[in-house]
Amino acid sequence: MLNVQLRPHRTLGLILLLGVLLTGCSSDSDNPMTPAGPTAVGGNVSKGPIMGATVNLLSIQANGSPGAVALGPFTTDPAGIWTGEIPVGGPVGPFVISSTGGEYMDESTEKYLNIIGKTLYGLYKGNPSQVTPLTHTTYIGMQHLVAGSTSLTDAIAQATASSVTAFGFDFATTVPRNTATATTAEKQYAALLGGLSVLVDDNPALSAFDSSHPLDLILGLSTDM
Repeated sequence: MLNVQLRPHRTLGLILLLGVLLTGCSSDSDNPMTPAGPTAVGGNVSKGPIMGATVNLLSIQANGSPGAVALGPFTTDPAGIWTGEIPVGGPVGPFVISSTGGEYMDESTEKYLNIIGKTLYGLYKGNPSQVTPLTHTTYIGMQHLVAGSTSLTDAIAQATASSVTAFGFDFATTVPRNTATATTAEKQYAALLGGLSVLVDDNPALSAFDSSHPLDLILGLSTDM
């Protein structure tokens, strides 16, 4: 008799416990998924690091030209770094980065050069993405490809791949720096940008352009290259 009386109580206890567990599982499964948070964006603006530049992410029009501002403005710090966020449900790329103004220390003369009114471009390829004279001319190359009937997607891929073919690293995603922890590609990139400054500094072959801003000459050399 004792065993007969205990079994129903044990059974009832197990049923109640199972009910609690199922209720908990049901409650969890009914909760909506937590929405994805904002997407971090950022990068570097460099010819030497360019501080105080105004950075925007722009849409790219079908013909390759810069479109409307999708995100920004952001300001570069003394290391040329900018950061921001794309909000949930915010704009979707592809984007081109524009960087206007600021100043940098010329690697050849070690003097600070103000570049107010000048804009550099770079294709946004994730965080971090670079803006340099070489990403600027890569963007120009992309525009020429689009003008020659290459699709925008293919033109972006071909233009950015050209730097890898020529130099072994991507101008858009490699950070130009010459620190103790820098990779070989990062040091090569920094040396390449510094070399452009050396090429235009007191170069007799460029004496006709002595009144030009060094960055304009660097962009000219980059475009030819």
